[in-house]
Amino acid sequence: MADLRKFINPMLRPHEKIGLFVSGARLGSGNTHEIEQLRAKLSGEIFFSKIDIDIVMPDTSPSGVCKMTLNGKLEDCPYVTTPDNRLKITRKDKTEILIHIGDRAYTFVNVTGRPTVGIWPDRIRGLDEPAEPAEITEGAD
Repeated sequence: MADLRKFINPMLRPHEKIGLFVSGARLGSGNTHEIEQLRAKLSGEIFFSKIDIDIVMPDTSPSGVCKMTLNGKLEDCPYVTTPDNRLKITRKDKTEILIHIGDRAYTFVNVTGRPTVGIWPDRIRGLDEPAEPAEITEGAD
């Protein structure tokens, strides 16, 4: 089913600040604008590039054609839900975009030929922050 909320971690909410991570390192930031059953919109900056993406699904069918606006350019893009529960969107230039929920609450976005980007809400303790030191118990080996 192409309900976008099934591919975006429920910790991400509309109208909040997000961190953009590659291989666990925070390399960008942005904002969510809409996260709904049939629409997801976010913007940000990573690798010194601005990103503005808006995905609008026609319905909750597992495959079909969605509308995707990337940095102001609107395209009709075929999409399919893969057996491993990822949403695959194919752009006219044959670039594939895979969106799925990954480990530790990341929402992952894989784009053909680019590093995988993890999206994490800023309101939740970020993975780029050091963990609290472990408590030392007297007499422990």
